[in-house]
Amino acid sequence: MNQNVFYPCYDKKSILFMLALERILIHMKVILGEDKELAVAAAAENIAHYMATDTWLFISGGSSFQVFEKLDSILSDDQKSLTRLLLVDERYGSEGHDNSNWNLFKSIDTAKYASIYPVLDDSESIQGCASEYDEVVQMAFESDSQTVAILGIGSDSHIAGIKPMKKNLFDKTFLDTNVSSYSAADYDRITLTPSALMQLGLRVCFVAGSDKVPVVASLAIDRPIHDSPVHILKDLDNTVIYNVT
Repeated sequence: MNQNVFYPCYDKKSILFMLALERILIHMKVILGEDKELAVAAAAENIAHYMATDTWLFISGGSSFQVFEKLDSILSDDQKSLTRLLLVDERYGSEGHDNSNWNLFKSIDTAKYASIYPVLDDSESIQGCASEYDEVVQMAFESDSQTVAILGIGSDSHIAGIKPMKKNLFDKTFLDTNVSSYSAADYDRITLTPSALMQLGLRVCFVAGSDKVPVVASLAIDRPIHDSPVHILKDLDNTVIYNVT
C-alpha cells in the first residue's frame, strides 16, 4: 500500500504539527490537508490497493463513512464478491432503530458483496449480541483473509465505540474479547475492543474538523488508552490517519 500520498496543506501551524508527528510516530502515518474530497479519495484508494484478495472490511459511522461510500464506487465487482462487510461498532436497540449504524448500509447496494454481518438481534440481550458478534470477528481473525477497518476519531479521543473512562471500568469492559458491550452516557454500545483493533491488518482513519487536530496531535506523547482511546493506534504498523482541517 502506498502511504506516501500527501495533499495540499496551507496552514503553517498545521504543517509544523504534521512534521513534528512525522519525527515521533515511526510506524503510523498522519496526513494533514484541507481538501475533504481529495482526502476521502486518497483514503479509499489506499484501501482498494490493499484489498487484493479476500477481505473482511469493518466500517464505522460518522464522517468516516464517506470513505466507504467512495470505496464502494471504485471497487470492481470481483473485489466486492471477495469482501465481507461488518460494523466497527453499533448502538444497541431493536434491529434498525433510528440511531443504528446498520442504517448506513441503506444507501449502499450490498448485493454484490460476499456477505454482510449485522450486530443487532432482537432475540438477544446486549451481552448476547456482543457475544454472537465476537464469534464472527474471531472467525475473521482466524481466516487467511485480510482485515481492514475504516475508523473515525472523536473530539473526546474516542475511537470505534471505545469511550474514555476510568481504568478499572475500562479494563473490566474490554478484557480478553474482540467485541464488548457497555452503557455509555450517550448510548448502550457494542464495539470492537482495543485487542481487536490491534489485530487488524490495516487501519485507515478519516478525521474531519479542526477540533480533532489536538486529539491527533496528542499521539506525539504517551497517554494511557483508558484516558485517550485513540492511543490504541500509537506505534501500530499499517495505520494511516487522514486529518482534514
